Amino acid sequence: MKFPIFLPARKEISWGWRYLAFEIVFLGYFLSIAIHFFNLPWGSSELNLTYFFLNFAVAIFIFRHFLRETVMVAAKRIPAILITAVAGFFVYQILTTAVSIVIVMIEPTFYNVNNENLSAISQKYYAATALCTVVLVPITEELLHRGALFGGLYRKSKIAAYAVSTLVFAFVHITAYVGYFDPKTLLLCYLQYIPAGLCLAASYDLTGCIVTPILIHTAINAVGILAMR
Repeated sequence: MKFPIFLPARKEISWGWRYLAFEIVFLGYFLSIAIHFFNLPWGSSELNLTYFFLNFAVAIFIFRHFLRETVMVAAKRIPAILITAVAGFFVYQILTTAVSIVIVMIEPTFYNVNNENLSAISQKYYAATALCTVVLVPITEELLHRGALFGGLYRKSKIAAYAVSTLVFAFVHITAYVGYFDPKTLLLCYLQYIPAGLCLAASYDLTGCIVTPILIHTAINAVGILAMR
């Protein structure tokens, strides 16, 4: 059974688009400046964790009304949300495994640079990294990518909503590494995030509640962070 989709208000979507653009283009740069300005003894690990916490705080603020009303929507759709979340997680695993097999056939020495970065951070701050990746990041990214991007385009074109939210979601995961790694590696990393973007968007579309992709995203990241232990 497909439920009517519950979307953020147009004002929330508008601010979500603006902040997402700021995050992609400027946030990392401004955080780096702030660290130097205040002479903080921080490295890349501290910078990344601050990035996660700040994104979460802003996303919660922008979508606070949407989140409050989402709780009531989710309460009426619990069985569908749980079933779809479990199914979506396994579909994601199948798709991403297939994509990874193809990638390794293309580049046998391939490794995901974003995963390597998170692994390095977790070696220093495992608890904080786990909190960010399992709790903060899923909520933040679903609000911005599925809530703002997918939701903003959904009323006009479902195809555009799927395409744009998925492509931007994948792009966000490699932007910090542009210029530091070769284009082929970044392209292969980019492709690894396409299955997740599609599955998360589909789960939101099917249940009409953003709690579903948040649960799937949480499960995906939990598996990843446990593997880094």
